[in-house]
Amino acid sequence: MTTIEPADNACSDARITKRVKRRPGASPLLFGKFLMDFAAFLSLEDITEALPSYREEVLAVEMDGPLGRHTKSSKAISKRRYRRTVGTSRF
Repeated sequence: MTTIEPADNACSDARITKRVKRRPGASPLLFGKFLMDFAAFLSLEDITEALPSYREEVLAVEMDGPLGRHTKSSKAISKRRYRRTVGTSRF
């Protein structure tokens, strides 16, 4: 429930407003009655042995299409503005 007090509504007629918003959801009773028999509670430690090894890689990918053209254009505009501001030809 949201309550808007007159002090929060100073630029209008300042009346107290209460608004109840219904939000979708499920009753906790639903879980106990229908879902508990089909649920499994695991922690990462319980399944670590079955997981494949983890490795992280960084792959540089050339941008193509409209995104690549826009990026090149943005870089060129930034360089020109920097040169104009600083007065040097290096960037």
